[in-house]
Amino acid sequence: MPKLAYYERNVTLGDLNRVYSYEKTVGLVGDTFRDLDPVFYDIFVDMVQNGKIDVFPEKASTTGLFVPTKGLLTPVIFYLTTREN
Repeated sequence: MPKLAYYERNVTLGDLNRVYSYEKTVGLVGDTFRDLDPVFYDIFVDMVQNGKIDVFPEKASTTGLFVPTKGLLTPVIFYLTTREN
C-alpha cells in the first residue's frame, strides 16, 4: 500500500459508513501497533487488559479517537470510543 505524504495527512477520506465493534476495533488498533513496533503493541495490550482505555462514549459523545500529547517525552493517552448498535 502506498504511504501518504506529510501534506496529505488531513485529506478527506470520503463517506465512511462502517460500524466497528469494540472487539474489531481493538484488533485493528492492536495489529497496527504490532506492525509499527512490538513495544507499542505491548503497551496497548496492557491498556486494554487493565481497563486503561475509555471505550464507550458518554451521553452526547460520538465515536472517535482523541490523542492528547504534551510533547515527545510525556506519555500519550488514547481515547478510543466506539458505538455499537
